[in-house]
Amino acid sequence: MVDVWQTLLDFGAVILGVILGFEFDRLRDKKTIEAEAIEFLTLVSYELNENLNTLTQVRDELRKQAYMPFFGLQKGIWSGLISRITLVKNDGLRRKILVAYSKFDMYERTLGRYLEICYILTTEPSGSERIRHLTDEINNLRGSIIAQLEQKPDGVLEYLPGVIADTKTEIARLKDC
Repeated sequence: MVDVWQTLLDFGAVILGVILGFEFDRLRDKKTIEAEAIEFLTLVSYELNENLNTLTQVRDELRKQAYMPFFGLQKGIWSGLISRITLVKNDGLRRKILVAYSKFDMYERTLGRYLEICYILTTEPSGSERIRHLTDEINNLRGSIIAQLEQKPDGVLEYLPGVIADTKTEIARLKDC
């Protein structure tokens, strides 16, 4: 009878060892995913902050002069956003980050058209009737860019600080886990 109890005890120990092994493996995977999420969110926060500073400069330059030098946004995270956004488990923050990058995309498209018209304008002969039309279009696009940046409550300059703060809060929460 002692052999039966010893066998059951050994069997129970093996089962417990397997369960503990799976649990430790799950915890290690969870920590790895959290570390990747922290790294991703740290990069997102940095990029959003840099783009916020750039867009503030863009707005200031557009207010001062009719033409502005090109200000490009940082796009390091943008290019890999779709593949890495799933690291963010907070649905609200994930949505806000995607909205922020869609606002960047809209800005870049408008800016691209603005710069295209500026270039065309430089190639037009002076005194051309088309210059007035192009100048009007540039002014409209300039107003459109400023509106995208400042529009209440969804303008980029007003929206980004909240996303940056939420990102930093999520990073702190993940580090505390």
